Amino acid sequence: MRIVEVRAHAFGPLVDSTLLLAPGMTVIVGQNESAKSSWHAAAYTALCGRRRGKGASTKEDRRFSDLHRPWDRAEWEVSAAIELTDGRRIELHHDLAGNVDCRATDLVLGRDVSNEIMFEGSPDGSRWLGLDRRTFLNTACIGQTELLGVLDSADGLQSLLQRAAAAAGASDTTVAEALELIERFQSDRVGLDRSNSAKPLRRTKDAVNLWTARLAEARQAHDSYLGLVEELEHERVRSRAADEELARLNEAIRRIEQVRQLAAELELAHERSVAAIRSEGELRERVANERPRLGRIRQLSDQFAGVAPPAFGDLEERTRTVVAALAGWRSAPAQRPLAGRSSSELEAELLQLPSAPDGPTEMESWILHLVTELQGARAVVTEHQASRPPQPEDPSAVVLAAVTAGPQQVRMLATDIERVSAEMMAPPANEPLAELRRADGDAVARVSEAERAERDALALLNPSTASVSPQPHGHSRTQLVVGVIGSIVGVVLAAGGALVPAIAVAGVALGLVIYFSLKGRRPPVSSSARPVDQMAALQTAREQLNVARSARELTTHALTEAEMRAAAVERTVARSRALLAELQARCSSQHLPSEPAGLRLAAAQAEQAMAARAAWESWTAEASRFDERSARMQDDLLRALAPKLATRATAESADIDVLVARYRSECAERLEQAREASNRPALEAALNDRRTSESIAATAAATRLAARTRLVSAAVECHLRTPSSIAVADDAEADRLVDELEVWLTGQQSQAEIADVSRTEWNELGTLLGGTGLHDVEAAFEVLEAAHQAAADSVSNCDAHVDRLSGEFDLIVLPAEVPSSTPLEEIPLGLLLDSLAQHRVETDRVSKDLRAAVDNASGVVDERSRTLASVAEVEEQLAAAQAAMARVQDLASVLDATRGFLTQARDRAHRSIAPVLARAVQASLAEVTDGRYTDATVDPGSLQVNVRCAGGPWRQADLLSVGTAEQIYLLLRIALAEHLTAPGEVCPLLLDDVTVQADAQRTVQILDMLLHQSNNRQIVLFSQEREVAEWARAKLMSEDRHSFLELAQIPM
Repeated sequence: MRIVEVRAHAFGPLVDSTLLLAPGMTVIVGQNESAKSSWHAAAYTALCGRRRGKGASTKEDRRFSDLHRPWDRAEWEVSAAIELTDGRRIELHHDLAGNVDCRATDLVLGRDVSNEIMFEGSPDGSRWLGLDRRTFLNTACIGQTELLGVLDSADGLQSLLQRAAAAAGASDTTVAEALELIERFQSDRVGLDRSNSAKPLRRTKDAVNLWTARLAEARQAHDSYLGLVEELEHERVRSRAADEELARLNEAIRRIEQVRQLAAELELAHERSVAAIRSEGELRERVANERPRLGRIRQLSDQFAGVAPPAFGDLEERTRTVVAALAGWRSAPAQRPLAGRSSSELEAELLQLPSAPDGPTEMESWILHLVTELQGARAVVTEHQASRPPQPEDPSAVVLAAVTAGPQQVRMLATDIERVSAEMMAPPANEPLAELRRADGDAVARVSEAERAERDALALLNPSTASVSPQPHGHSRTQLVVGVIGSIVGVVLAAGGALVPAIAVAGVALGLVIYFSLKGRRPPVSSSARPVDQMAALQTAREQLNVARSARELTTHALTEAEMRAAAVERTVARSRALLAELQARCSSQHLPSEPAGLRLAAAQAEQAMAARAAWESWTAEASRFDERSARMQDDLLRALAPKLATRATAESADIDVLVARYRSECAERLEQAREASNRPALEAALNDRRTSESIAATAAATRLAARTRLVSAAVECHLRTPSSIAVADDAEADRLVDELEVWLTGQQSQAEIADVSRTEWNELGTLLGGTGLHDVEAAFEVLEAAHQAAADSVSNCDAHVDRLSGEFDLIVLPAEVPSSTPLEEIPLGLLLDSLAQHRVETDRVSKDLRAAVDNASGVVDERSRTLASVAEVEEQLAAAQAAMARVQDLASVLDATRGFLTQARDRAHRSIAPVLARAVQASLAEVTDGRYTDATVDPGSLQVNVRCAGGPWRQADLLSVGTAEQIYLLLRIALAEHLTAPGEVCPLLLDDVTVQADAQRTVQILDMLLHQSNNRQIVLFSQEREVAEWARAKLMSEDRHSFLELAQIPM
């Protein structure tokens, strides 16, 4: 690359100024206030531009604006014209004020090529060099400030060289300084894990330990508090139960007293009703009895007319006994066996019933929730185990080398090798050059021929006709236009790289020139021809000469461009060959294959290995986190189950699934116990019913036994059985006796019938009269009927009163203490009231004690809650402390990794750069030091430069004189710029006051060295020294390749 010119449209104090730069070395000298530094900055800015993008401006941008923005105008523009190695001419224009009109234009094609070199939002011409504006500034721009750094410290040369080697980051910090900064940063922000350390790592660990202990204390206090709360709630439940029991007892006593009062009134009403009914029944019975008695008296009085019948014996008494016995047996209740369990069995079963269980009968919801969460966590662990990736195997040496170098870097290395190999395959330009050389030779011949024709025409011209205006020939202008157009097209194609089409077009243009020259040439004009014809012949000869010369210039230019391009191709091939060897050596040093396919395969395998390793580490971390979560949930469930289990002594050591199953089994056992205990009321009611049934059955059996005994006794009186048969008689025997006694009665009836009837009727009459007469009986019957009617009215009134009281009684809800199956009249309400009253007194005492206990426990809980630390807050503090410690540990890991990466990157860069720098210093060291030092080395680790004289010891370059150190530093910077420049390109150097600290002799040595370097690259040197100006006048003025400019002071 070559910078042709720099134009400062508006830059600092410069306005519409142009600086032309020679292709070799340009020395620009100016004193203070001559804008020398402004031109240096303008040249750099015109080539590289400035960063344009979002975000706040940097300190560097603000300083650049303060130094170089125009003082008295809003415009701020700079541009440059450059020539690239491929022959293109480019104009770079930068609008620094608005950053809008920033572009790169191909001057030949008139095409915008900004997209080829865009960097950080604006065109950057150094991109064609394989650099960027930051790298160019740190390598190809060398100023007085950097050389002064050699004076500042003993290791100034080494530090500056390291900073320049790290130029791609555009930072003034070397890797060593970065490592030192990281070390200090890690010391401040991480520190060591020592007990007496006050740095973040120790502080965060102490904080984690502190909050872990506080969390244990808070959880213990919280558990104790929950125990108090549970005890308080238990006391409250008991207190509420006692209050409810007391209220229930008061209500029960009130209802029982009401029942007793109504029962007394109802009993009294019943007694009155019974008495009235009894009285009415007696009177009704008496009326019913007296009415037939009165009729019978009337009948018997008419039958006997006052005369008694004869007497009959004791047969009548025996017959009545038999009749009564038969009637008693027939009316005796039948004996039926009782089904079901006996009262003794029910009593035994009641004794075997358990009491109500103490404890939950089913799993609490929160414990069930813990079990569900644990099952979910275990399911997650199982599912995660199912997705376990294969454990990565150890990679091969090649893959490990690709991992170390980085897959992307390995691919870039493969791309570089392919690109360099392709550049080495560039076709030779010998044949196109031969064609162009032949075309140029033909053009030279045509010029010679045209010159001879012009001389011949001049010799024949008569001086007297010289003032006649020449008439142009019809073909001369056409020849010129066609030839020039064709040659221009050929040159353009040649400049674009199309050598063969350029030769063809140049050949066509030359052929057209020859054709029109021959066609337009007149026959030779003799001296006797007319002056007009002689003038026309001269004009034609001159036009043909102009055309031939134009064609010669164009073919010469095409040949020159082709030769330059061929030389550039040869240089590119040579550079590519060297770069290919260097790339292959780099592959060998990194244990990588040198073929692009092998490199890409290694990169792909490295990415696969890295991905497999990352997947395995991610899965392992997830598995650890899931296991910890499952263990934590298991511990929570274990702590929850421990106080709930009946066998608490083994809860801590048993398996959690066994404990859950045991707790579920205990809940089921308590549920079964509660279910069995709930049968007690029904069993007690069944026992009462059974006892009543058994009592009724016993009474029926006794009645039937007495009737059977009377029946057998009657049979004994009638001589149907012996007295000994009474003890062995059963129901079957009694049924047989009934049949026999009925037969006996039938037999005796016919004998005593007549006598009995008469005697009976006479006795009946005496009985009926009762010692009175018929008239007295009739008067007494009338009185009896009136009493019966009054008794019937009294019964109706009593029944109505009983019905009203019974309705009121039915509306009363009896308390639970009153058995529903027992008749009310059989319940001892008085004793029940006494029992309830005593129970109420005891319950009232218990209720007061429980209320006092609740108040006391509530006070204790309130006091404890005011001083209780929040477990959630302590957990948050612990989580925050753990997060802080994790951040510090992560920071330490990142810093360690960064330190390793920086060290590796520095070592790789230094290993790549050090040999190049050493060769560059060795090549020119003897020249710039007058042969004092002849050999040099550069340490790949620290970029420490050491030099020595022939056969002498090695000396550290930083410890040499300032002038020698400056000279060595310039050589190193030139070598570094050349090393970083893309193959096929040459990087220009922009130097500002690089000799200001050197004496006269060293200044000349540095300038001679730079002049030598300008044979291969463009060097622009800005200086204010008189010695530099004198040297430039002596060395540069005689050669067109170099130039010397002096700047005048800018008027204020």
